[in-house]
Amino acid sequence: MKRDHTMQHALRVLEAAVRLAVRAAETSTSSSTTGRLVKELENYTRRLKRLKEQGNAVRFFKVLRNAQNKLAKLVCSLLR
Repeated sequence: MKRDHTMQHALRVLEAAVRLAVRAAETSTSSSTTGRLVKELENYTRRLKRLKEQGNAVRFFKVLRNAQNKLAKLVCSLLR
């Protein structure tokens, strides 16, 4: 039960961060790299939702870590 809540909360926080980053990417002069990173982040959120439903916590948190790294990369590219 606690793990489900933790996964749900992590997914909600990531979705909110992705929404903010996508909005920032759309208003900036984005390059093809930024557009690719936005698509990858959207794919990560869909994949995480699937993993949460399957209950695969170990894989969920590995994919979450990858998504967080992609999000950091997107933000860095927007700041340049």
